Amino acid sequence: MAERLPELKPLKGKHRVFKYYGESKRLRFKSFLSDYRLISDPAVLVEEGKQHRTHQHLTFSNCVANVGDGPVILEITRTSGLRARVAQVVRDDARPRRLWRRKGAGRAVYDPDPDHRHYHYSGFLLYTLRSVRTGRLVGTAKKQSFCLEDVAKLDRGVGRRGFARCPDRQAKTGHMGISPGWGDVYWAGLHEQYIEVKGLPSGDYWLECVVDPASLLAVKSRRSTSTKVRVRL
Repeated sequence: MAERLPELKPLKGKHRVFKYYGESKRLRFKSFLSDYRLISDPAVLVEEGKQHRTHQHLTFSNCVANVGDGPVILEITRTSGLRARVAQVVRDDARPRRLWRRKGAGRAVYDPDPDHRHYHYSGFLLYTLRSVRTGRLVGTAKKQSFCLEDVAKLDRGVGRRGFARCPDRQAKTGHMGISPGWGDVYWAGLHEQYIEVKGLPSGDYWLECVVDPASLLAVKSRRSTSTKVRVRL
């Protein structure tokens, strides 16, 4: 077999980006996880829903880079109006694409939010907040499902953008993923990407990110699937 497996790595701190879809300038540096902000303004919080008006949210940007040899390819097959099953399609240079291995990889759900209205892969990322002093888990992000796309070109020499949009809700089957050398970006302010921190004591906390926490995907290595940054509330 000549399978090419992905390797997924959540980025933190400042990284060079050679192409970034969603902004006009071509070459820049981006910060991920370390660009966190505390949001207490009711006018901003209400964008998540009226019940959030009195909350306090910790927001942050995140990028999951594929540093492996092969793409992440997720085949989304609709099973109902709101749910779909997911299979990972593993690239194999020794076989035609129709014979590439397919591995069950969980499920997808339809996100009806006006900014989305497409299927998201469930459980792809886990964001948590832990006390530096005690190690206790004090918060978990609401956002747990994602549409995988090539958003940030992280290596000048990589190939073209392989995944440019989320699957059509009306189609029976569609694909999403991340190409080698590319990253999928979830920016601060994205719907549901926050951790509720109202009432937590002032102090230092670990903002942690784990990719594929249930180990559903076939990957080259799991040595880099988690990372954390220290934040101060």
